[in-house]
Amino acid sequence: MATLADITNANWSLALTTPNEVVQALADLEQCVGIIFATQQRSLRLDPDFGLDILAYIDRPTSEVIANLPREMKRQIEKYEPRVTVQKITSSVDGSQVTFEVK
Repeated sequence: MATLADITNANWSLALTTPNEVVQALADLEQCVGIIFATQQRSLRLDPDFGLDILAYIDRPTSEVIANLPREMKRQIEKYEPRVTVQKITSSVDGSQVTFEVK
């Protein structure tokens, strides 16, 4: 558990899950990318391009989701989180659930 007094890294932000805590370094990057992925595109009035249009993929064929969503994920990371370089996005399917891993 890190607090404001414990900041040792230039890359930090307030933790979203725990009040009065901070995330630093890799945890900060993971949180920032998570915010991009969790935000519905067009939901931010001042930056409608921010986030992913996840709702567009509901009830779409799995093959279409796997073919298109990683490209959008990569585009958003490159645009909004320049500290991250996407090497590869892989997918796995379990029934009707598709999971992506970003490296």
